[in-house]
Amino acid sequence: MDRNILRYSRKANDTASKLVTDISSLLHEKGCSAKCPPLFFAPLKEKQLGLFSSESMCIFLNEDLLFCSYGEILQIALHECAHFLSFVRYGSLSHDEDFRKMCALLGTQEEYSRAHVSLRTRESVLEKVRKLRALSSSPFEAESQAALRKVRQLMASYAIDEDEKEEECIYCTDLFTSASRMSYSCQIIARLAAMQTGAFIVQVRSGSSTSLRAYGSKAELEVTSYLADVLEGAVRKELTKRRRENPCLYYGVTGSNSFYLGVYEALKNRFESSGREEESAEKALVMIRDENERLVRNFVFSGTPLVKRKTSHRYSQNARDGGRDFGSHLRINPALRKGSAEKLKLT
Repeated sequence: MDRNILRYSRKANDTASKLVTDISSLLHEKGCSAKCPPLFFAPLKEKQLGLFSSESMCIFLNEDLLFCSYGEILQIALHECAHFLSFVRYGSLSHDEDFRKMCALLGTQEEYSRAHVSLRTRESVLEKVRKLRALSSSPFEAESQAALRKVRQLMASYAIDEDEKEEECIYCTDLFTSASRMSYSCQIIARLAAMQTGAFIVQVRSGSSTSLRAYGSKAELEVTSYLADVLEGAVRKELTKRRRENPCLYYGVTGSNSFYLGVYEALKNRFESSGREEESAEKALVMIRDENERLVRNFVFSGTPLVKRKTSHRYSQNARDGGRDFGSHLRINPALRKGSAEKLKLT
């Protein structure tokens, strides 16, 4: 499972927008026709501050950078933009001579042109603030005053509030991407996965491609992605088996869509019946999905309405019944619910 998980929040959106604007202006000043590629904040691997993806032609910055100064974030973004320019011009992604030329063009500071950058992240700064606060209660007045001054300086530099709370945010990942129209089977699998976790699913069309995007917390998206992969493999394997046994019934778009619809109906009935036994769990998932939708509308599609489209398909009742039969016996690990990512070690 290798899917990018992106972070959206007011701070992430504003910072990303400012970075793209500033870097694009810088490129224009340097006489470069290229513009800064799309830029996102994401929970990257530990100690990975930035990444340019030649596959998606996007820049990803570690979400922890949001708690650093804008100047430091800009330098990391310039480093990744240098990778972008080096790839476009020379086809290289390494820290070679061509990359250093692009760093010089962009005016990237020397210390940020290297492969490894020493940078204090939010947690290290908060830890230092905590230690200095402890020192500020020292009986020695000079030491106490010096610690208080340093605490105020750090909190101002890194925009740390006295009673800092976790910023309201939403995460996003693409479950399925299609070069043209999104298949009905993928839509069904995405809905089934979201049903178990509370993730909010949106179908997005960009150019000629279509994506099914899931929004939620990091843990919810990890579980949703894992569950989508497991369900897709299980249902596809069963459909292949049934096509060999009864090709007339299950081949073609009608047979396939009918089978997937039957699986969905059976699993949905099972989930709702278990919800009646555990009504609080079902209500909790509905509340999670509603909250995720609110955050999506607030941070991602602010000012842009989400449109619900009705689709019509032809169905085969026999193939649909076959899907219901399979779905009624398909086992889903009950641990695959909200907050179970750490338990299952999905990452």
